[in-house]
Amino acid sequence: AAIVAHTELLEIRSRQSWSRGEPLWSEPPARAYESVVALPEAERFELLPHLARTACQSLESIARWDDDPLIRARMELSRRDATRYAEDALALAPRYRDHPQYGTAIYLANMTLGTVALRDGDTKKAVLFLRRASRAPASEELAYSNGIVSSHHWHLAADLLKLGEKEAVLEFLDRMSATSVANRYELREAATAIR
Repeated sequence: AAIVAHTELLEIRSRQSWSRGEPLWSEPPARAYESVVALPEAERFELLPHLARTACQSLESIARWDDDPLIRARMELSRRDATRYAEDALALAPRYRDHPQYGTAIYLANMTLGTVALRDGDTKKAVLFLRRASRAPASEELAYSNGIVSSHHWHLAADLLKLGEKEAVLEFLDRMSATSVANRYELREAATAIR
């Protein structure tokens, strides 16, 4: 019942699973998607949502150099990979409803697709994905991970709020505050400030 302890244990487990060491060699970025597709389905399901988020973060972090043709090509690759990873995660999700990461996969995939849609100028689609993300079933990670919901990596809600999508953002904050135990206070505080 100790929320902070549960959050810390989840963080430790997460770091352990991602710190198994870097491989001596990895696929070039242009072939990364093909190497992921070749993995067994269960392993793919666990990786795809996180790879989607990472590709989306990569897209956003290099966007400031979009005047360079090489960077533009890399941005397009990150955009394409983020979309494919997220769509593949959502396609596999119905077969993994009992998986402990099911809700996290739904959430991360929809947040990724929403971020990409907004980046492409499609506000209506971005709102749809934000709403779908907020309806993701609870998972341990969504409930106790510190920052998965209110992380600086996800500014989709803030960007939509700036575009006048107040009701969609409030719905997102209200739903996620019901799911996220670790960030409940911050989410409710944000919703109150917007109201």
